[in-house]
Amino acid sequence: MPPPNMAKEYAGGLIGYMSYEALNYFESFPKIKIHKHFDQFMFGVYTDGLILDKLTNELVYFYHNKSRMNLVKKVLASKVKNNKLKISFIRDSLSKEEYAKIVEKVKKHIIEGNTFQCEVGFKNEYNISGNTLEIYKNLRVINPSPFMYYLKFGDKKVIGASPELLFSLRDKEMTTKPLAGTIKRGKNEKEDQHLARTLLSDPKEKAEHMMLVDMHRNDIGKVARFGTVKIKDLMNIKKFSHVQHISSEIVGLLKSDEDMFSSLASNFPVGTVSGTPKIETIKIIDSNEPEARGPYGGGVGSFGFNGDCTFALTIRSIFIYGKNGQEKAYTQTSGGIVYDSQTEKEYEEIERKLSAMKKALNL
Repeated sequence: MPPPNMAKEYAGGLIGYMSYEALNYFESFPKIKIHKHFDQFMFGVYTDGLILDKLTNELVYFYHNKSRMNLVKKVLASKVKNNKLKISFIRDSLSKEEYAKIVEKVKKHIIEGNTFQCEVGFKNEYNISGNTLEIYKNLRVINPSPFMYYLKFGDKKVIGASPELLFSLRDKEMTTKPLAGTIKRGKNEKEDQHLARTLLSDPKEKAEHMMLVDMHRNDIGKVARFGTVKIKDLMNIKKFSHVQHISSEIVGLLKSDEDMFSSLASNFPVGTVSGTPKIETIKIIDSNEPEARGPYGGGVGSFGFNGDCTFALTIRSIFIYGKNGQEKAYTQTSGGIVYDSQTEKEYEEIERKLSAMKKALNL
């Protein structure tokens, strides 16, 4: 057990990421191509750590069996190398013209009844060197979000500011909060409110969102006690630095024979980065996106020793790999394609979502 002064959600556990391709381990899904550089999942076991309490501004060290306080003091006293961050753009994984062709292919699948909504996107790719902690610091200023993370496993890094809860389990209560439906922020409060009302009254955006709400209810329902799945919050606006989204919240109580691993698996990947129906749509994404997604569209979070878990959807993030001085990086996002999607608007939405990351990279 953790020290008695520690809240149980800080009891230590597994912390890391699941790539989108982790769905290969869930037997009901088709096998899809995997990323050349990022593992399908990567976690570290943490039996001690530092916790910063944002309310009191206190830094607390917790541990289970063995204290490493002397090492912690040494690390805190060490100087951080401040090599200047250098970033240069390489390419988009899809050109605007290539993306337009994919939109038309997806629409054909919709007409044929293979999918109702399909999330297809592309990557911005970069050369990068220097102190990548600067990216995280920039994100905290430019795009403050409910979930902020900087993960480093060997020569791989996942840095991001996700607005969306993928899934959480707390004392047997499951929660998921899909964000679907996007519009830009206004130049002032009046324009902001007008844009929010426009978003909420858009039949296409509302239909897309409700399709995903139904999917999330179904996913939670697979592992929930009968009659406990509820929509706690439906179609409210959540505002972030560059965009505003339609948000809902779905909850349910976990069955006694399920656990944090099976409950997360039942909700993975989320519909907001795949589409509906999920299995057929995943096949369409895999056949149209030229490269595997890697951590994008997966989850970043923790499995606690106490049986609880929390995972953010890995969006608004940058993924870095390679040796120092020769590192590569990419960001990615996608947009939901439906029957009446307009290619230009879908492309603009993707560019809008990528804009916060570009600012964090000083581009």
